[in-house]
Amino acid sequence: MKNKFLICVYFLLTLGISSLVIVESIFAFDESNSNKLSRSNYEQMMIQAFEFVKENYVDPVNDEVIFEGALKGIFQALGDPYSQYLTKKDLEEISKTTVGDYVGIGISIIKKMHSQDKQDKTKDLDTNSACVSIVTPFEGGPAYKAGIKSGDCITAVDSKSVSSMEVDQVVDLLKGKEGTKVKVSILRGKNLTLDFELTREKIEIQTIKYDVINSDIGYIRIVSFNPHTSGAFSKALGNLKSKNIKSLILDLRLNTGGYFQAAIKMADDILSKGTIVSTKSRNSSKPVDYKASSKQVLPSDIKIVALIDRSSASASEVFVGALKDNKRAYIIGEKSYGKGLIQHVVPFYTGGFKITSSKYYTPSGKSIHKVGIEPDLEIKSPDFSEEEALIYKEIFDKKLVESFLKDKKSITEQEIDFFVENLIKENPKYKVDKEFLGKYVFFNYYQDNNKELPIYNLHYDKVLKAACEYLSKLGT
Repeated sequence: MKNKFLICVYFLLTLGISSLVIVESIFAFDESNSNKLSRSNYEQMMIQAFEFVKENYVDPVNDEVIFEGALKGIFQALGDPYSQYLTKKDLEEISKTTVGDYVGIGISIIKKMHSQDKQDKTKDLDTNSACVSIVTPFEGGPAYKAGIKSGDCITAVDSKSVSSMEVDQVVDLLKGKEGTKVKVSILRGKNLTLDFELTREKIEIQTIKYDVINSDIGYIRIVSFNPHTSGAFSKALGNLKSKNIKSLILDLRLNTGGYFQAAIKMADDILSKGTIVSTKSRNSSKPVDYKASSKQVLPSDIKIVALIDRSSASASEVFVGALKDNKRAYIIGEKSYGKGLIQHVVPFYTGGFKITSSKYYTPSGKSIHKVGIEPDLEIKSPDFSEEEALIYKEIFDKKLVESFLKDKKSITEQEIDFFVENLIKENPKYKVDKEFLGKYVFFNYYQDNNKELPIYNLHYDKVLKAACEYLSKLGT
């Protein structure tokens, strides 16, 4: 039996009172076949809905706007934060941040929404579950040098609230001409509010930085993964080998991932044999295995420690998972983020699609999605209580750090430590994390004097210190 649905609803506002007019539909629909619709049926209904809105909405509508809205809705219906419709502008930004450069403050951001899944453990990794969240500040960029951290929530840009803005709108506010200033308001934790005035710079994403610690420990910081990262990594390994390193530290903290193939190539530089990672898509009958070749760049007798934290995700986890499961590296830090999905970006007429196409599995066959990689030695980053947050807020509001650094053209870590100790001594209520505050002062000094940050700093980095101590014990 065929019934006609009453689907057209009009809201007429008259003298402040909402009026509801229900009109009988001209669209016939057979309820008995509601579970047997074909794709062509849905396609026809979408066309009819499109035409209906165009002809009946109270104001003229733009065809492209409706079309893009429908595409966004398709991807939102998947319930997957990693799959989305991309505008042409979005595609350009992905290209710039993956392989190029741009003018801004040097951060990657996402819009964090309230989770609909109570079992979704990833929401517990972020203090702010509904905000424009900073995924990572790029090393050497204005935000990084100012002490802005992964997980910070942007509340306003130049005093304009961003709470109702989309990510691309926030990006537009943060970008500008090189040398111009932008004020960024940050919420850290629940109560700590910070304002940063940053000078926009041309951001060149240098994904590999390396040095030697204590004459024989190689150190490589992998900031992110792009198509050039694996080549730069191989060169770094070759350079460090020529300096006769006895061990190696690979730092993937704050590295949220990127180019999947780069992680595979880099693991291949280290592993002599074995599986690097396996992937499986919906349409594949069995997993695709990526195995190490015989091109190993780093000798097997060089001991490795890998550093991870709660922001290490995706390609970072592919890389670290391969080293851990093949017993090639000792892992120190925090449990990683837990993103075991792979996305492909596909150009489309009006922009493009970013869609989750497969899942990856570590060599032991485990999926780390929403689980993460457990470190062998756990060292957690500090989480501030409400009381501690208020103390930091008072220190920043009084500009005590700025006053200390004013007119300083050089500084030592001992001077910074003395400042922090005196601050606590003169204000007994200031129960602060000395390492965090010292690091904040350290970064601000380098930003104020436009100096390049050291590649590493053992003095304020207890995770890196622990890695060096571990490797030193192995050498005895």
